Amino acid sequence: MDLPIPLEDLLKREDDSVEWKKTGKPEDVVRKLSAFANSLSPFSKGGWVLCGVEEVKDEHGFPLGRPVGLDSDRLKEMKGAVLSSCRSHVSPPLFPQVYEEALPEDAARRVLIFYIGPSREAHTFATKSDASKYWIMSDSNTVEARGEALRRLLAEKDAAPPFLNRPCSDAGMEDLNRVAADEFLSEAHLPRPAADYLEPDVRLDAITHPLVVSVPTAPGLTKPVPTKLAILLFGREPTHYLPGAYATLSVYEGVSRSETNSRRFEAFGPIPKLIRDLLEKLRLYTGIEIDKSASALEIRQNRPRYSEKALQEAVVNAFAHRDYESHEPVQITVFEDRIEISNPGGSLSGASAESPAHGNPRWRNPALAGFLLKMSLAQREGQGIPTIFKETLAISGQEPTVRSTPVDFTLILPAPKAEPEPWTGSSSEDGLILVSIGAESVRPFVEESLERLGIQGAKVLVDLDIPKYVLPGAWEEEAKKIRNKVKRWVDDPRFPRLHLFYRGPVVLAPLLGALIAPSKPLVVYYFEGGRYERAYTLERRFLISKD
Repeated sequence: MDLPIPLEDLLKREDDSVEWKKTGKPEDVVRKLSAFANSLSPFSKGGWVLCGVEEVKDEHGFPLGRPVGLDSDRLKEMKGAVLSSCRSHVSPPLFPQVYEEALPEDAARRVLIFYIGPSREAHTFATKSDASKYWIMSDSNTVEARGEALRRLLAEKDAAPPFLNRPCSDAGMEDLNRVAADEFLSEAHLPRPAADYLEPDVRLDAITHPLVVSVPTAPGLTKPVPTKLAILLFGREPTHYLPGAYATLSVYEGVSRSETNSRRFEAFGPIPKLIRDLLEKLRLYTGIEIDKSASALEIRQNRPRYSEKALQEAVVNAFAHRDYESHEPVQITVFEDRIEISNPGGSLSGASAESPAHGNPRWRNPALAGFLLKMSLAQREGQGIPTIFKETLAISGQEPTVRSTPVDFTLILPAPKAEPEPWTGSSSEDGLILVSIGAESVRPFVEESLERLGIQGAKVLVDLDIPKYVLPGAWEEEAKKIRNKVKRWVDDPRFPRLHLFYRGPVVLAPLLGALIAPSKPLVVYYFEGGRYERAYTLERRFLISKD
């Protein structure tokens, strides 16, 4: 990860936002990071701890940082210890950004740099020999918060506004793109002219925080300052103030990141434009339809793979729920068989990783989500994920999956599984129908049983699995899907007999028997003891019991 500001700027002076350590102990670094996170200043931009920098004096006797670096072993040890301690000994945990800067004169040594932004929560830090304590900055010193300082810390952190509602103290009104603001505010169908909402302390509605606030500059004087949300929505360069406010889109030819043939794009700009650019690019490369015989890198659209509605909801959710204090971007990765959409910031309370479609997650950034809702880009709170699951299941026959950690959230949208290619040989052979409901594919068990059952030459025609159990009210719809997949093979003369291997409701065999038996025999198998055995044959004349 590239350092967002020049190293030289961090070496000019050590103050209440920069700390130098020639070597140092990991616990000293973590204590300093927790103090930076606990900052109460409304103008705080967080703090930096530089390991491998010693303090020297310039020609005038003022302190100056001189990089001496850490060797590989010490850097690895320090980095691992600090990050581990930030997770296990700080409460709530801290997740600092980490950078490494090589020394131009010595490639074997690097400066290790940690950055943490101001937190909306109050954090404690405990060492092996000391109890949990709140640490704060006092001038350039790290001190324990006690008495009135502790009461203020707890009171103000509890009442701290959401990150995007805070003023972007370094920005000015000239940093806003007035054309973009007018366009996007007009699309939000607000009752007043767009320009009015860029006046200080004017709200979009009764409950929304202003986009521009009045900040004191001197006794009796104020100036208008855009909030971080305004920079995100209408900023000329949002990443100048919010380094993670961009996205990457990677397209791989195969199913893993090890593929050498890939393309990568970066998307920048105001969030509404950025989201639309990403969706347009996704339509181009995955779109809504793509020829499955072609690589994902080729722009060929032939049949449905993804729901456009699900894609839009997933992309918008990634921006509405991401942690904007992180410098990491939203990452969208397209593979042959899936799309992964990952955003910084783990799942919020109310969202269940085990059953995300039925959870009731809160918006991490309610002001941003509310604006996207006004622009008809987002759905009501709690509706996005259920919509993604419903739409994806309807297109691909599979539900999305979720990976959630304390630092990121990934939604994986599966493409429909490829149907086996029809047999093109001249000789006849038996066909296999594999169906699993409430479990993974039965194919491994079937393949182990084919030779023993004397049908090792049979061709797999359908391999369908629905990993989750089907609720009674949804069974009719799933039964239609199964029937449609099997129907194409019933009248195919190349397969004089079909074999059904299944796990799921017992009604499945009679259902498919009624479809297949009038045209050709159907041999049904049951699963027991980790393998399949023959149960009975259904044909036009009658049901023949186990033989």
